[in-house]
Amino acid sequence: MTTIVSLRLESGQSETHNMHIVLAEDGVKAKADTIVHVALEEFGIMISVSIDADIELVCSRCVETYTKNLKLEHSIILSQSEKGWEMDDDTLAMGVVNLAENNIDIKELVRQLLVESQDMRPLCSEECKGLCPVCGINLNNGSCNCDDKFQDPRWSKLRNISFTSKGEV
Repeated sequence: MTTIVSLRLESGQSETHNMHIVLAEDGVKAKADTIVHVALEEFGIMISVSIDADIELVCSRCVETYTKNLKLEHSIILSQSEKGWEMDDDTLAMGVVNLAENNIDIKELVRQLLVESQDMRPLCSEECKGLCPVCGINLNNGSCNCDDKFQDPRWSKLRNISFTSKGEV
């Protein structure tokens, strides 16, 4: 199934496309049900995208893979000028609209929107305990007998510093 949508419309015409997009490249694994509505309005072309995606992520604490559901809405407006169709800088930077061919690559748009919406430090849950810093066991699945007062030896010199009441060393 193609994910390229034509932008060639007659005045007042609109089209709606339902797509199931599977992403498995460029570090993004997701399945996205996507609705694309394209309409030629007085001011230009309005492209509205609704995404309901299940994206596969890796927890930043326990390094386990988990699936997160994301619902996203995005709109693009192409305005008509004397030079032809114009778009804002953000849309231009995404590189998904091909004005020479009068189309838009929905799969690439969905991929970029999913990447943008990801947390910097994804968590499988707020209660995630992460990994033991000594033995590496996933603490969500059980406990270990490691010293829970483990201290990184790289900081050992700082532990010996004492401060006076005025903050001097």
